[in-house]
Amino acid sequence: MLAIEDLKRSLGHFVLEIPKLVVDKGETFVLLGPTGAGKSSFLELLAGFDQPDQGRILVNGCDVSSLPPDQRQISILFQEAHLFPHLDIRENIQYGANDSIFFDQLVDLLGLQQLLSKRGEVLSGGERQLVALARALMVRPRILLLDEPFSSIDPENRKTVIEAFRRVHSQLQITSLAVTHNFEEGLYLGHRLGILMEGKLVQTGTPQEVFFRPATPEIARFLGAENLFAGRFESTSDFPHTSDDLEAKTQWEEGYFSALFRTDSATLHVLADHEGPGYALVQPQDITLSLEPIRSSALNKFRGKIENVTLRGSIVQVEINAGLVFKVFITPQSLRDMKLDKGSKVYLTFKASSVKTY
Repeated sequence: MLAIEDLKRSLGHFVLEIPKLVVDKGETFVLLGPTGAGKSSFLELLAGFDQPDQGRILVNGCDVSSLPPDQRQISILFQEAHLFPHLDIRENIQYGANDSIFFDQLVDLLGLQQLLSKRGEVLSGGERQLVALARALMVRPRILLLDEPFSSIDPENRKTVIEAFRRVHSQLQITSLAVTHNFEEGLYLGHRLGILMEGKLVQTGTPQEVFFRPATPEIARFLGAENLFAGRFESTSDFPHTSDDLEAKTQWEEGYFSALFRTDSATLHVLADHEGPGYALVQPQDITLSLEPIRSSALNKFRGKIENVTLRGSIVQVEINAGLVFKVFITPQSLRDMKLDKGSKVYLTFKASSVKTY
């Protein structure tokens, strides 16, 4: 287990400040944040390459804050593999420890059997990173840090390396903290995510919680959230939701009230916790798209015209002008079944309780 307590480090233009963070045994915690947010500086503090101004770093309950890197039982995997050019792959992996049984286990898990007699310069980027991962794990660290370890690998090999990491992690139950700017990797790797902005850990949670319910408009923008609108909240008097809308009832009990969210071009029904200026976020997956009006208890119902249709991997993004311009995700099959194209008239439906308000 990795625990952070009241950690502070002045970085010149801001202070890296992590009051509390616990990464449980066997968990992978992924740290996301814009360039310059302090992500790599945080890893350097954990690894012992830099010292905090205050606070503690604990590994399995032991304070390692003042220990040198080689005594912390923490390994780090960097963006580049940095293999020793004068050693073959077997010697690279065994550089930190010589345990033949564990060596064989790692080689088997990572599929490195055919590479052991080779040298690093003849390997692909993905193969080099797998060797670097094996070397980092060979010393049996309590904590594994990953600093953008997959970003320099070509897309074809990146998936193979990530799958290998997941396989090793599942087998060995290594406690890991990874830094990445790749949202897809964060969703795929992390049991939990953290968002770091200007040295502050501004949100943590499961990948679904962080991506689908970002805590602030700034986080929503950083994560590339669609359908984030600026406007004003105005309270309405009644609780206009059906008894089976459990999310709405929960929000109501937490101090939210029924409100209208007015923009220059449209009005949404929402649940808000304040009146006046603010933001509303409607996730594309929370919007139902149809060719005709549908019977629904949802209060937000709009008619609009498709302005653009874009294939995004296995989903289709449909951009619809309904006063506000909404982006909606559907499957390619739904696109074909509804015969949608630019200029098509469609209907949008979504619940007031599904709108995230700020």
